[in-house]
Amino acid sequence: MVLRRSFSNHSKALVALISRTLRGNRPLAAHRRPTVRADVRGPVAENSSQSQTRLSFPNRAEVVADYERGDAVKDIAARYGIHRVRVTEILGRAEVPTRRYGLPEQVRKEAARLYTQGLGIRAVADRLGISYEGARAGIVGCGSVLRPPGRQPKR
Repeated sequence: MVLRRSFSNHSKALVALISRTLRGNRPLAAHRRPTVRADVRGPVAENSSQSQTRLSFPNRAEVVADYERGDAVKDIAARYGIHRVRVTEILGRAEVPTRRYGLPEQVRKEAARLYTQGLGIRAVADRLGISYEGARAGIVGCGSVLRPPGRQPKR
């Protein structure tokens, strides 16, 4: 017969005290206080999930120059260690017009040509190394009419 469970006090404070005593942990007052995190820019947020990255004026000018040269936003962000949204913020403050997303004209024309030759949208996408949606948008963007879905009769 086990009487311990039915006749013991299960208050959280008592359980914590007993478990600390059995583990040999120090009392709470003996714990060290956390040190203040700081770097050359000053104190850092206590629970910051990301380090503070501030670009100097010359670096921001380089970001703009890289973008105007034709580099992808993702590549610029990786090069400077910042988020891609930060790159677009820098470009917006510099009043640089952003490029439209989408496929280049040459890729769109190639997608439309392959589709009119009889390939399906999925096959066109695989051959050009683009997404299904990108291939479909490129085909429609060039003025081609999409075939009805489903298997097509043999010609």
